[in-house]
Amino acid sequence: MENCKNLDSYALGLSILFFFMWGFIFLDQLALSIITPYMVKALSLSNGQVGLINMWQAIGSAIAGPLVAIWSDRIGYRKALVVVAVLLTSIFSGLTTFAHSSTSLSIMRFLVGVAEGGIMPIAITMIRLSSSPHRFGRNVRIVYAGASVIAATLGPTMVTQLVAITSWNMAFLLISIPSFVLTFIIWIVARESPRDVKIRSLDLSRGNLVELFKYRNFILCVLICIAFMGGLVIFAAFGPLYLTTVAHLSPQRMGYIWSLWGLVGILWQFTIPIISDYTGRKPAVVIFYLVCAVAPLFMYFFPTSTITLVVLIAVGGTITSMTVFHASIIPVESMPSSLTATGSAIILGIGSLIGAFVTAISGSLADHYGLPIVEMISAVVFILSALIAIFVIETNTRRAQRTDAADTEFVSS
Repeated sequence: MENCKNLDSYALGLSILFFFMWGFIFLDQLALSIITPYMVKALSLSNGQVGLINMWQAIGSAIAGPLVAIWSDRIGYRKALVVVAVLLTSIFSGLTTFAHSSTSLSIMRFLVGVAEGGIMPIAITMIRLSSSPHRFGRNVRIVYAGASVIAATLGPTMVTQLVAITSWNMAFLLISIPSFVLTFIIWIVARESPRDVKIRSLDLSRGNLVELFKYRNFILCVLICIAFMGGLVIFAAFGPLYLTTVAHLSPQRMGYIWSLWGLVGILWQFTIPIISDYTGRKPAVVIFYLVCAVAPLFMYFFPTSTITLVVLIAVGGTITSMTVFHASIIPVESMPSSLTATGSAIILGIGSLIGAFVTAISGSLADHYGLPIVEMISAVVFILSALIAIFVIETNTRRAQRTDAADTEFVSS
C-alpha cells in the first residue's frame, strides 16, 4: 500500500513536470504562428509560403515521432530520449532567430519538428508506467493542459510583447530558454519505471507492429488524426494571421484574443475528458469534434463580427483539447502498454504528415481564394473527424459493457 502511494506521488510529480515541459515545447511550436504576422511583413511571405513553413515543421514531427517512439519501445529506456529531444527542440527553436528567408525558416522549423516529434508519446508512456490505472487519465490531462495554460494562454500575449520590446528574431531565442532549463530538471527528477524491465524483454518485431493495425480503434484513431490534424495545424498556423489581416486586429490585440482563447481552452482541456468519464469516450468525441467546427465556421461566414471573436474565445478551445483522445486516451486504453508509445507516435506521425500537406495546399488556396477559405477547410475536416468517431469502440470501462477480451478486439470481429 505504501509503495502504491509513493508511486502515485511520483506519477503526479512527473505529470506536473511534463506539464511544464509540454507547455514550453508547444510554445516553441505555437510561436511560429503567433510571430507569423510580423514575419509576413518583414520577409514579404505569401500565404503559400506560410503554409510550406508550417508543413515542414509538421513533416519533421511526423517522420521523427514514430521512429523515436519505436526505438524507445525497443530499448525501454525513455528518460534519456526525452531529455535529448527537449534539448534539441530548444536549440533548434532558438536558432530560428537566425532565419531570414522562407527557405531558412522551413529548414529550422523542420529540425524543430524532428526534435519534438517523439516527446509526447514517450512522455505519456512514462506516465502510464508510473500511474495507477485509476489515476492515469487524470495525469494525462495534467500533461496536456500544459499546452493550454502555458502555450495557448500565456504564450500569445507574452510572445507579442516580446516582439514589441525586441524583434521577431529575438523572440524565438527568448522563448527557447525555458525548454533548455527544463532539460536539466527532467534529467535530475525523472527516473525509469521499474516496469520498463518487462517491456524491454518483449519482442517488438515487424509482426508485433503489424498487430497494431488489427485493433479497430487504432485504425480509426489514425483516420481521425489524419483529418483532425489537418484542421488543427491550419487553424493554429493561420489563425493569428487571419485575425490581423481579415479581422483587422492589431498584433497586440490579436495576442490578447489568442490568450483568452487559450484561457477558456484550459477549462475545455479538463472538462471534456471528465465528461467522457461519465458519458463514455465515444459520445464525447463525436459531439466535441463537431463543436470544434463552430469557431472556424463563424470565422469564415462572419470574418469581421465581434460575435465571431466571442465564439472563438468561448468554444474555440475545444480544438486544442481533442488531440488527447485520438492520440493518447483511446489508443492507450485499447492497446497493450508495450506498444502505446509506438502506437501513439504512428497515429500522430501519419496524421501530422498528411495534415502537413493539407496545410501547404490550404496556403496555396488562400493565395487564390482569400485567407478565409482555410477556416472552411478546418471546419470540414473537424466534421469529418466526428463522422469517423461514430465507429470507435468504447474504451471507458465505466460505460462499456464488455469483457477484458474485447479490449483487444480485432478488425475482423
